[in-house]
Amino acid sequence: MEKITALLVEDDIEWQQALVAFFRNYEIIDLKRIVSTAKECHRILEKEAFDIVLMDIMLDDYRTSGLDATLEISFRYPDTKVIMLTSLDNDDEVFYEAFLNGAYEYIYKYDFEQLPEAMVRAKQNPQSKYGERLRKLVFEQKKRLLTTTDLEILHGL
Repeated sequence: MEKITALLVEDDIEWQQALVAFFRNYEIIDLKRIVSTAKECHRILEKEAFDIVLMDIMLDDYRTSGLDATLEISFRYPDTKVIMLTSLDNDDEVFYEAFLNGAYEYIYKYDFEQLPEAMVRAKQNPQSKYGERLRKLVFEQKKRLLTTTDLEILHGL
């Protein structure tokens, strides 16, 4: 298998350093770039292709800016898989939103040792084991919140 190219989007310097050190033990993973903001991430993706983006959810002092970045990445770069990396525990709404926005996988920071296996899985199998099922579930739940007028407008678009 060829090397997996990865972009890390993480605003915590200590986590950046820890993950760089961790991935040194995995020859198959090439952590090519590290950025601190979603804006930097988008700038780099415009110029370079990556197999994986490791995306922190809480960036730039915003609770879910990593989720917004994931939505744009999944739309603009569908061959790039986004693996969410978060310290947010037991937040079902964020979990659902991550997959609705196109995340391939969702890993808690305290389980970061799972990253290499998840990255290999993402490279070998383009379909997330959770993604489609959760996207459908969240879509159905959110659809119930829409009024008839909202639905007519969406169908018109």
